[in-house]
Amino acid sequence: MVTGDNPLTAHFIAKEAGIIDGTEGPNALMEGPTFRKMSPEERAAVALDIRVLARSSPTDKLMLVREHKRLGEVVSVTGDGTNDAPALKEADVGFALGLAGTEIAKEACDIVILDDNIQSMARAVLWGRNVYQSIRKFLQFQLVVNVVAVTLNFISACAGVPLPLGAVPLLWVNMIMDSMGALALATEPPRMSLMDRKPFGRRAPLINRAMYRNIIGMSIYQLIVCLVLQFAGESIFNMSCFPASFGTNDDENCYGTTLQLNSMIFNVFVFMQVCNEINSRRIEESNVWSELHKSHLFCIIIVITIGIQALIMEVVGATQVGEKIGIVGVTGAMWGAALLLGFITFPVGYFIRLVPLEWCIGPLDEDVTQMSKFEKLIHFPQRKAPVFEDEEDESTSEEAGPVEEILKEKSAAADLGKSTESARRLIKLRVYVHAVAFVNVVQRSTTSNTKRIKDTLSENEIRAA
Repeated sequence: MVTGDNPLTAHFIAKEAGIIDGTEGPNALMEGPTFRKMSPEERAAVALDIRVLARSSPTDKLMLVREHKRLGEVVSVTGDGTNDAPALKEADVGFALGLAGTEIAKEACDIVILDDNIQSMARAVLWGRNVYQSIRKFLQFQLVVNVVAVTLNFISACAGVPLPLGAVPLLWVNMIMDSMGALALATEPPRMSLMDRKPFGRRAPLINRAMYRNIIGMSIYQLIVCLVLQFAGESIFNMSCFPASFGTNDDENCYGTTLQLNSMIFNVFVFMQVCNEINSRRIEESNVWSELHKSHLFCIIIVITIGIQALIMEVVGATQVGEKIGIVGVTGAMWGAALLLGFITFPVGYFIRLVPLEWCIGPLDEDVTQMSKFEKLIHFPQRKAPVFEDEEDESTSEEAGPVEEILKEKSAAADLGKSTESARRLIKLRVYVHAVAFVNVVQRSTTSNTKRIKDTLSENEIRAA
């Protein structure tokens, strides 16, 4: 909380709001002049410890925002006055009040709270964390499907046996993995427990150590199941030649054991993915069933997926179309094995989450502090906010009086308004220049083509053309 009130008033309000509770260090409450007169090294050392900055000026707020950004934090600033404009402009996300806020503040911010309800910010943070977590859940689910499918077909090809997952089965698996999986995992409502965790850092890894643990563990289990079925499934289930449509056991066109085996592996693979989709609802928590009844669309998609899979195996697999695409019906024992191996995914996922993260590979969310090479390539300079005169010479600056502060605030607001109008005019000028250049190129091209036609064709040919 950055305020111009005296420390006693600021401390009381911050305590009532829950910003401080008395357990913080000595730097939790600081006055603006004290913070302003510190050296850059001292400010960097105390910036993250400050909870309340009392008796502060707009310069102090701007300096605090910059210090947090230099330390790698994602900064959000709220404000409603003209003097908040520099900090709103400098922050990663600026919130301005729609009803009580000034036009300068609204122009400088990124998000305008239309109803002036500050609790909307908490909802925005909650939904932002939920979107980020949904991306992680979908990525974890998708990688398991890809790793198992590609590895299974690759090992089968190297072993010289028919591929268990053909083109049409893989098409259905891809629909489960991409379209229906994304729709199910991305539409889950946010949980309030997301507000209990620390914020994700600016350079937090998209795939953290817990996800690596879940992906590797689940991929190993599914690969073991599929490979055992691939190389020992015929003997385990005592498969024999099934009669073709309107045929007999003596028919040479009857279904071979390979077609049955591939159909069973496909059925087992799909049911393991359906159960793993439920497992992917939680990355670090063991209880994947919590609040499942609130995710109505997720439950509907799971039921639809199971229903379509049953239709593919029992209806399409009983026709000649199923034979052409590599799918035939399976016995009751094979159905039972598919359901059992799918449900085993839940205890396997539970025990995988019990593995300590210290034994696993991959970065933690709070481990990454340096900018990666890729981030350096796509890094763009941050927006520059207006700089006050006393910030340019911090060593000799003194605390300004009320009149001087008001004049500086008005000057900064005027500069901000001028810079915004200048940017708009520059954009219009660039658009106009590009339009004129385009028209000139078209005219030159048309004139050149017309001259070439007149040189090569007669007048009658031109009229005919």
